Amino acid sequence: MILSAPAVYKERSFGKGNTMDIYVADVNQLKNFRTPASDLTFYDEGLKIVNMYRYNKVQSLKNEDDKIRSLAAGLLLNYATRDFFEKEAETSQGIPSLRKIDVASLIDSYNPEYDYEIETIMNGKPVYKDYRNINFSLSHSGEYALCGIGNNPVGVDIEGNRKINFRVSEKFFSDKEKSWIGKDEDRFFRMWTLKEAYAKLTGEGIAKVISSIEFIVEDVVKCNQYGGESKNINIYEYNLKGYRIAALEYMRR
Repeated sequence: MILSAPAVYKERSFGKGNTMDIYVADVNQLKNFRTPASDLTFYDEGLKIVNMYRYNKVQSLKNEDDKIRSLAAGLLLNYATRDFFEKEAETSQGIPSLRKIDVASLIDSYNPEYDYEIETIMNGKPVYKDYRNINFSLSHSGEYALCGIGNNPVGVDIEGNRKINFRVSEKFFSDKEKSWIGKDEDRFFRMWTLKEAYAKLTGEGIAKVISSIEFIVEDVVKCNQYGGESKNINIYEYNLKGYRIAALEYMRR
């Protein structure tokens, strides 16, 4: 069952700075039992409480690890959306903290009132159908699920701890980006997550991002778009146990 959002929605008020919240969960915790005497794993518990949109999405996947990651992403989105409404508005001039949420908390605090209807727009970008002022982005890879949420458009991506085919660089990165990456795996993941997060931010899709933007990594990361620096995007990066995370948001004007 998909429930509508609260009858009254008031946009959170922020000053200048970032408006984004970022959450991450260890998906492997879903394989655990709550207690030694439990008959159900956290995965079993979670699958019983998510809405039909997430349930069907999980069940459509064939790989068990993919199922676990998708379920974790759905639980994390519900947690982040509830938190978005309930916590007091905050403004930060620095990098948003990466909030690590354990799976038990995701399940115990799950509230179906925040299972807002999701639709996809350009290039499959998911959005809340009736509440476009709530912007979210999801990603999952390996051991982690990631969610970014805010009043402004956001895009997040996580990658790492896997083998790399550097020939991919020829297709997805500019000459400057390829030169900076070389054969460095961490730099590859760093650039890849920046590109993917940008594609999710704009909804343009990775194919268009390849030719339209270039990331320059110096003391700070710069995003060059159509030959000029894009100055209206906040870029945040994190390193989590061998995984690279990139989170982008449009700045408030």
